[in-house]
Amino acid sequence: MKNKRDRLMTALAFVVENSENLSQITRYLQRLARGHRKFGIEREHYALWSTSGIHLERFASAVTPAQRFAT
Repeated sequence: MKNKRDRLMTALAFVVENSENLSQITRYLQRLARGHRKFGIEREHYALWSTSGIHLERFASAVTPAQRFAT
């Protein structure tokens, strides 16, 4: 289970780190989706992720540059 958690966290980190580049996120998630076909995953299973992307886009636009680069 740790391996799955690590992979999920890697994917989420990629999405957050690239929140300014929706096309790059889309390509990354499309590659992940193609890789999951072998597990019987269908398009409908991704409805939640599609909705999450919309919320991420709204969140990213609400964050100021100072907040985005604060460490």
